[in-house]
Amino acid sequence: MLYEILKHKNIVGFSSSLMPKIVKGIETEERAIRIYVKKKLPLSELRKHEIIPTEINGIKTDIVEVGEIKALAYTKRIRPIIAGISIGNYAITAGTLGWFFEKNGEIFLGSNAHVFCENPAEGIQNEKRIVQPGKYDGGKVPNDIVAEYFWHKKVYPEEQVSTCPVAKIWSGIYNSIAKIFGAKTRLRPVVKEVNLIDFAVAKPTVAFEMTLYNFEPKGKFVGLGFAGSNTVSLVCKGIHIVKTGYKPMLYKWCDSYPLGMKIEKVGRTTEYTKAQIIDSSAVMKVSYGSYVVVFNDVIVTTKLLEPGDSGSSVWEVKE
Repeated sequence: MLYEILKHKNIVGFSSSLMPKIVKGIETEERAIRIYVKKKLPLSELRKHEIIPTEINGIKTDIVEVGEIKALAYTKRIRPIIAGISIGNYAITAGTLGWFFEKNGEIFLGSNAHVFCENPAEGIQNEKRIVQPGKYDGGKVPNDIVAEYFWHKKVYPEEQVSTCPVAKIWSGIYNSIAKIFGAKTRLRPVVKEVNLIDFAVAKPTVAFEMTLYNFEPKGKFVGLGFAGSNTVSLVCKGIHIVKTGYKPMLYKWCDSYPLGMKIEKVGRTTEYTKAQIIDSSAVMKVSYGSYVVVFNDVIVTTKLLEPGDSGSSVWEVKE
């Protein structure tokens, strides 16, 4: 039932586990399923099917307004390149170089797929040139090319039409029979892929230093910031990145993300900022402009990112 509520335009996500119920901005001891909405609306402005029940399967719900979630610098030219600065595929505007990752003895630059890719929903990328600073910040070809796109974890839009030939055959057979018997229902094969991360890597072609701009992490690697609204930010978990085979250089990564955990990052737009985790495992809808992507098991934080901070590496705060 919970995944079904994501069809409502005002609902952007929900908590995967029971969370402290928020009353007048303060967390209480009562536990509930959080339903994240763009805007809290009075019942008088909602249609009957848009009203969220006060309980789901006997568990209370908690409506939390977070705004619309959108995929999100130091903007000058920096050599050797370091993390936390403006970068991007030449086909996009600009994002943040998050951190450095290793796989099979090779070192890669790491950021979001929507920073290093022309289209993260496609497997093959036509534009592979990565510039620093990002194109929006004045990066030009060929002088500012610093890397070449190498790989990304494809993101699957919500109910993307399947290209599987078998699925097409079976849906075609059903639709042909339905047409013969005058039925109005038609089948459309769709991909129901679970998205966990917005992550891509590129091969550096210029000198680099494994450090962050004016910042040295003291704690473990938490993950990469990739989206946000005017009140919250989303972070994809480092543990899911590691499962792809790419491991963060020099630092260990978190395997737990407790509520209230303090985190920090350096990014292209807002430079150094701190926040805390308010939901350690949420399902959230994220707008990528022309399509929407549903992410599973992502971290929700207090405000940490602004547009252009996408790809920022997020770290555990160690006092």
